[in-house]
Amino acid sequence: MIKNIIKEIEDNVGKDSKDGGKDIIAYINREDGNEKVHVECKLYKTTELNKETVRAFGYTVNNDNINRGVLFCTGYVNEDIRNMNIKIQIWTLEEIIILLNAHEKV
Repeated sequence: MIKNIIKEIEDNVGKDSKDGGKDIIAYINREDGNEKVHVECKLYKTTELNKETVRAFGYTVNNDNINRGVLFCTGYVNEDIRNMNIKIQIWTLEEIIILLNAHEKV
């Protein structure tokens, strides 16, 4: 679902990686240069996103020399975790719903 939305928003979406802490690799052409973004999707019903998950994803983003990472999470996300790594953007379920609603209007 997220990959389909990103395809509409971004210029080029790579293959699903399904390993190494990234589900989608997006390539974005910007006026100031090209950007490579790793996307990780976490489907949690009752669990909250934890520091270890964000830390591991941050390691992958840094290790692969990526501009930024985006983590979509349906579970609880606290502010400390949101602010752990400036290269990682975390989207909560509420924000995902807003994105979906905006996508439907396009």
